[in-house]
Amino acid sequence: YYKQAGAAVSTSDPNLLGSCFPNTVDSGQYSCTATHYCSNQANGVNTGTKTLQSCIDECNADSSCVSIQYDCSTDCVLFTGGHACGTELTTVCGSSLYYKQAGAVSTTGPNVPGGCFPSTFDTGSYTCSAEKYCMNQASALQLGTMSLTQCMAECDSRSGCTSLQYDCGTDCWLMVTDVCGTELPTSCGSSVYYKAQSTQAATTTVPQGGLNCFPNAIENGLFHCQPESYCSNQADALQLGTMSLDACMRQCLSYDCGAVQYDCNTDCWLLRTCDSYVTTSCGSSVYLRDSQGWPAATTTTTTIFGECFPTTAMSYDFADFLCQPAVYCGNQAYAGMFGAMTIHQCAEMCRHNSTCQAIQYDCNSDCYLLDSCTTQITSVCGSSVYLKISSATSVPGGTYLLADGHTSITY
Repeated sequence: YYKQAGAAVSTSDPNLLGSCFPNTVDSGQYSCTATHYCSNQANGVNTGTKTLQSCIDECNADSSCVSIQYDCSTDCVLFTGGHACGTELTTVCGSSLYYKQAGAVSTTGPNVPGGCFPSTFDTGSYTCSAEKYCMNQASALQLGTMSLTQCMAECDSRSGCTSLQYDCGTDCWLMVTDVCGTELPTSCGSSVYYKAQSTQAATTTVPQGGLNCFPNAIENGLFHCQPESYCSNQADALQLGTMSLDACMRQCLSYDCGAVQYDCNTDCWLLRTCDSYVTTSCGSSVYLRDSQGWPAATTTTTTIFGECFPTTAMSYDFADFLCQPAVYCGNQAYAGMFGAMTIHQCAEMCRHNSTCQAIQYDCNSDCYLLDSCTTQITSVCGSSVYLKISSATSVPGGTYLLADGHTSITY
């Protein structure tokens, strides 16, 4: 069968019983034998009357499914669990046979909420994050209910589309004017899909005169580029390995980092800040997050990475906690998490909590309270740990705002 230009509806005559792919586009996932049925058809699972496309979707959703008998051009018979078609026999009622090609396996079934590629062939043009939705979903272009395959086609047709949210497993939301941002756990079965690097090559830009800015990536407005450079404090970076720049930027948003060093234009290194630029010899480039309320777009640092008692407008050291810099607690999963505040506000919450014996000042911004912190691990995002000293008494310090709504307290 040779598809002619524009022949996107069917690769065969639907009126010819037993023909291949009746009213169905041949996606290349299956090879077909027309006007035949399987000698082992009794070993197949008949899932009832449905379209061939629905039958193919069912087979894709089952990794053990190897072939299909589209019985009498109406019923779906699947060969799964090690059962094979057997000898092909000539049909008298218009059956046709379909054999799954190598790689034509869905990663999940259609009934897995939030699973990747539901009833859809993974062609490699998108990467998937299961059971997630986008923090920036309010910026999405919402196109309504459609199949995931149709949603991907909609994204492919828009040069600015970098990702899509398959919302609640039914609706197509495209990220065109914004990126997905931090991925958050879904409660309704959403999944997120990012265009693979090769599908974005046509939209590569080289802004700001840089020879290696935004390689094979879309300039998303959230970062600005310093070409042909690396950061003088690169030893402090969290090194995540080889990935596309788009994927690295998503990791930065997820970690809430301040700068990306795209090392040698291949590897993703995340930093809180980039102290100063050094000319690269291997093609690195640096991407600073645009200002969003914290030192994300500056090339200088106001605090030391993971330092104790990080600088604030009302900063002072207090004596009723012992600080361990640049570490976090091995049992942080059991912490009470109270969000972003100053270390002084966080300490006051711990003082008023009889079970609190330790603070993890997570990434030097968020307050985590724990009843112990016996194991401490080197931090990659600038956390510090404060252990309550049981024998300590309040000491003179200063006046500062509290997290619980009171105006201030003085020791």
